[in-house]
Amino acid sequence: MERLYQFSLLGLLTSGYLAVVSSGLLDLPTAVLTGLALILRGLMAAGLVQFQAPPKLTLIATLAYIGFYPLDYFVLSQDFIPATIHLVFFLSVLRILTAQTERDYLYVQLLALLEILGACILSAQLNFLVFLVIFILFGLLSLAAGELRRASLDPQTAVVAPRRLSLRLIGFLSVSCVMIFTLAAGLFFLLPRTAHAAFRQMTPARYHLPGFSNEVTLGEIGEVKQSNEPVMYIKMLGDYQPRDIHWRGSALQSFDGKRWFNARFKQDQVIKIDGQMVGLVSKRPVNARRFYYEVRVKDIASDVLFFAGKPEFLAIDQREILKTSTGGYRAPLRPPTGFRYIGYSYMDTIVFDRNLAEQLTESDRAAYLALPPKLDPRMTGLAMQLTAGSKNKFEEARSMEFRLQRMYGYTLQLPETEPADPLAHFLFERRKGHCEYFASAMAVLLRLRGIPSRVVTGFQDNGEDPVNGWRIVRAADAHSWVEGYLQDQGWVVFDPTPADPAAGQLGLLTRISRVWDSLELFWTDWVVGYDLDRQISLAARMQRSSRGAGSQWLDRLAAATTWFQEEFPKQAKTKGMPLVGGVILAVLLYIYGPPVWRGGKRRYRLGRIRNSSSGAANDATVLYEQMLELLHKRGIEKPVWLTPVEFARIIPEPGTAGLVADFTDAYLQLRYGGNREAVPRMFSLIARLEQDGVRR
Repeated sequence: MERLYQFSLLGLLTSGYLAVVSSGLLDLPTAVLTGLALILRGLMAAGLVQFQAPPKLTLIATLAYIGFYPLDYFVLSQDFIPATIHLVFFLSVLRILTAQTERDYLYVQLLALLEILGACILSAQLNFLVFLVIFILFGLLSLAAGELRRASLDPQTAVVAPRRLSLRLIGFLSVSCVMIFTLAAGLFFLLPRTAHAAFRQMTPARYHLPGFSNEVTLGEIGEVKQSNEPVMYIKMLGDYQPRDIHWRGSALQSFDGKRWFNARFKQDQVIKIDGQMVGLVSKRPVNARRFYYEVRVKDIASDVLFFAGKPEFLAIDQREILKTSTGGYRAPLRPPTGFRYIGYSYMDTIVFDRNLAEQLTESDRAAYLALPPKLDPRMTGLAMQLTAGSKNKFEEARSMEFRLQRMYGYTLQLPETEPADPLAHFLFERRKGHCEYFASAMAVLLRLRGIPSRVVTGFQDNGEDPVNGWRIVRAADAHSWVEGYLQDQGWVVFDPTPADPAAGQLGLLTRISRVWDSLELFWTDWVVGYDLDRQISLAARMQRSSRGAGSQWLDRLAAATTWFQEEFPKQAKTKGMPLVGGVILAVLLYIYGPPVWRGGKRRYRLGRIRNSSSGAANDATVLYEQMLELLHKRGIEKPVWLTPVEFARIIPEPGTAGLVADFTDAYLQLRYGGNREAVPRMFSLIARLEQDGVRR
């Protein structure tokens, strides 16, 4: 029981520790130090390591950290929450290694509670719920084991502890945990949210997504694509749901040979939002194919708004947004934990409307035609080769796009050593790369042909559509493509990157990850983002459901009656024998299953007791129950109000009474005296009772 209590406390503290670590905001030294302390405490609880920290050293370390805490708060962390979490984990390490008294164990439980509360503030992900369930299970186990442990230390109380963790105890703890969460879930959806906004401001952004700013270095998006982290959740709301679309974020105009950036920072256009809907264009096409969608952007530390196609309208809970000089949109006042909006767009078509084409000034045209200062001379010949046979600028761009897709390969692996001219190395030596290299190459080659161009960063739709109807856009879907400016057509999208040959290969872990992401979306939608509006919506939906259930039960009853009259006879004819066999098997299992199970379980326990080298009080109880089972077969029942000694005295048959009296004496020696030598004697008496029953 002492070991069970120690491990329950260790599990309680470990679950709180893992909940904080999973938030991704615990610094590495603190995480490693606490993890090592937990491992050492586990070895100590298992009896594999003997360690005891000197009390003076513990006192000195505590006093030293009292002086260090202001330095951490004002200089290192510069924030109350990280500094306080450092303090909690420092105290946890001390208590883990020095806990010996009841007061120490109480401190360990309080520190574990502080850890899970800290994780509640730091993490808004679904994995927090998993660690919370584990925390509650170990909390209940520590309370139960602590009570049994304290009772076992009381000399006036007799406590019999099982040699292994009881299934009854596990079942009780599991049922208690389910009841706690059921009650908590009901209260959560009923009570109004009051602290969500405060916690949202206290929680910093978890995930930083580079590559969506005014500067992108070649290879940067390739590093982003190594991650499978969800970035956006998108739901197509209308009947028209296009596939294989690009979610446009930022566009970059200048290239120095290694990085794209916006050299001329024009003043961003401020767009005021009256209400929640704002128009983004002044001229709209007449016959374009329109669609609309909801976007939920996670906390990616970027204020870029992503749109598919050509955006027309935007619905967002912001006072204003900004339109950049390269046609992108930003929400500078977005909340730090992600935001949501609804976009209304139309798809680009081959037939362009000249009235909608954006007109470039001479200075803008010069900026979009500027070339890197050191350009490989071979690129001019390559641009002519890729556009040979084209009749106009549009055909030149399409020909270049098509031939880059066919002549070069796709890979996410970066060169082993950084080349002096990465673009020339990609085009003439390595001849394979990822989207950044293809987009950069085409943009420069277009400029060599006199076509203004710019590189666009965003995401490519992966077609992933889970059961909840939301498309999950991941960091691995980050993408770069090209926009070329054509006279009377405006900016036209070109994507020279070939398809990834490994894009359609989904392993088991990937499928599990996608299911987890769907669950996390539900968690974000109905737990993290649950507010008064959703509370009212849920109440109205439940009211409509209850009304529908009240009015439809007669229809369901009528449908069931019709099925029983028409379909049941047909099913009985075709599937009668298997059905009858199944019913007979179910009846036999119901009648004979429990006795067979109890008999098998009893035989297993008797075999374990016979082969065991030590005796326990529970073994005496099992053997006594076996003796009562033999007497029951002969019609002799033990009244529940009689003690074993009193029961042995009232048995009418002298021979049987003598055997039961001897068995009771051995039972008492094992049950209360712990005499292992009584076990063989009890088995011998059981065998004699079986033989005596056969003779009778």
